Amino acid sequence: MKNKKTLIRITLATMLLLLFLNFFMQMYIRLQSVKEQMHLILHQVKDALEENEKNLDELMDSLKEDYIIRAHAASYIIEHNRSYEKNINELKKVAKLLQVDEIHLFDIDGVLHAGTNPEYYGLTFDSGEQISFFKPMLDNYNLSLCQDLTPNTAVGKNIMYAMVWREDRKGMIQIGQEPEHLVAEQKKNQLSYLFSTMLSQPDQTLFIFDKTPLTIEGSTNKSHTGKTLTELGIELPVDSPMEQGFFTSVDDVSSYCILHEYQDYYIGIARNAFSIFAAVPVPMLVVFFSLLVASTIIILGISFYSKKEQEQQKELSKNINVI
Repeated sequence: MKNKKTLIRITLATMLLLLFLNFFMQMYIRLQSVKEQMHLILHQVKDALEENEKNLDELMDSLKEDYIIRAHAASYIIEHNRSYEKNINELKKVAKLLQVDEIHLFDIDGVLHAGTNPEYYGLTFDSGEQISFFKPMLDNYNLSLCQDLTPNTAVGKNIMYAMVWREDRKGMIQIGQEPEHLVAEQKKNQLSYLFSTMLSQPDQTLFIFDKTPLTIEGSTNKSHTGKTLTELGIELPVDSPMEQGFFTSVDDVSSYCILHEYQDYYIGIARNAFSIFAAVPVPMLVVFFSLLVASTIIILGISFYSKKEQEQQKELSKNINVI
């Protein structure tokens, strides 16, 4: 009887130990599975950011080539119509024909002396950082330049400028245009806009923050944009790589977070810790009932054979007494 109780205790202890080990195994497997998914999402986000940047660069290069051509066209028209140089109305007609906002005429020393905007007359390549971009042209007649979308020197208006030398080398022609399509694309390429359009699960947040001063530049949760990691309660690990993942708090919600480096930023994904392990109880219940059934069968088996053994011993004892 004593052996029977011992065997039952061992069986129950083994069942509980297996259940305990299985619990942690299920937790570990679930976390590893979620981590793989999170890494995959972060790689997809990085690919999307790189693709957007590539498209914007290609658009910029295409526009620059187009504006250089328009500047050459303006130069050709003005050189063959000398009267246009001092006629603002005619220059405005040329600008309209070429679909540009401004046309400026510079002399060989880099002084703006004529064009569609009289208020700019007198500016030189030394008048500001923006206009000084074209200063290298003074030493190279074969150089043609087009600037990125930049606030101009005179009024700070965002415009792309292209400049070429006249064929007669008597000065330079500059055209200026505010490319609406490029402005729209640049707006779409802003991190705050890109992340606000990304799809994410309700229990999951995607975000990007600069390395210093750790400010959120974009997030699928719009309320996070502009806040610091400290304000959101996110504590970065000190002794372990952020790519490996870490538990932290996001808006007072226990979360698991993974970060990937991207240029001067970190792209992050945070997922509600409860939702990660919410699926663990189901397989645990299956294991529990399986172990329970197995333990019950084992205990019943032990009881059956123990009882049978006792009966056999009693029968044997009777036979011995009869003899």
